[in-house]
Amino acid sequence: MDTGTDIAEEDRRPVKNFDFDAQAKRLEKVGPDFPLEDLGRALSRKRTIAGVVMPYTLEELRPSYWVMAKFFTENGLTTRVLAEKIEDVDETFVVRVGDLTTRGHKLFATGYQNWLDALARRTPEKRAQFLEAEDTKIMEKLIQDGH
Repeated sequence: MDTGTDIAEEDRRPVKNFDFDAQAKRLEKVGPDFPLEDLGRALSRKRTIAGVVMPYTLEELRPSYWVMAKFFTENGLTTRVLAEKIEDVDETFVVRVGDLTTRGHKLFATGYQNWLDALARRTPEKRAQFLEAEDTKIMEKLIQDGH
């Protein structure tokens, strides 16, 4: 049952004792074209708010995808520029396995998931502030710690 949150409960648990070798093998099997993030697919999902089933909108989801794309690109965690400006993050925006470096995969599986968890825990107003500030401290700390 959808509770109106952007992220399923099982996707919001922190990553602990993550087996990067096993993840690398899984990613090898799916290949470089396998989508890790797909904004078009996310836009097709539905959620329930006050008993009304509603779709997500581009305006709601674009900021979080932009912050992720900008952070990963600026920190050398990608094999290509994911987006040069927020307007590039549209219905066709996809991040694939082959778009991330090995270090990018590691951060995607840990820091980015923790960042999404932090985003999901905020009220809508605080979420907007978090995204407007492009707050990536969670991911920055992991990079500094050598992840």
